[in-house]
Amino acid sequence: MHAGLQAHGFSVAWVTRAADADAALDSTAFDLVVLDLGLPDQDGLSLLARWRRLGRDEPVLVLTARDGVEHRVTGLNAGADDYLVKPFDLDELVARLHALMRRAAGRAPHARPYFLKFARWRSCERAHYCYYNTSIVIIAILTDILFILYSYNIML
Repeated sequence: MHAGLQAHGFSVAWVTRAADADAALDSTAFDLVVLDLGLPDQDGLSLLARWRRLGRDEPVLVLTARDGVEHRVTGLNAGADDYLVKPFDLDELVARLHALMRRAAGRAPHARPYFLKFARWRSCERAHYCYYNTSIVIIAILTDILFILYSYNIML
């Protein structure tokens, strides 16, 4: 899985113990966490519930062999943002991780349109470019500013 996620462009910090996961989260800002519930030093659900009590808000995808409906419900109620049962397909895991990152960034597909148009500016968020009339301006900051303005209903 580690190599597969890296092959899909993810930067991966791989830890196998709850104590190491705590240390990693305390020292580094992560976009998301893939949490296996079967950790050797602590149950993953207990770890997740503690993270949420402490105010940790990183998106968490639980990856586990616990496949019963009651397990999925318990995991989601403990604070998981998604739940994937082993065995799994790497492409499905990657798609779910991308969806979690979009939601965490407030860019879920239903949240706002792909293109925005302000006066003579037209912005494409996913590609990080803007048009002014017909000239392309490749400035990610400008695109982000336009989407921020849109999210607050500010029109130019």
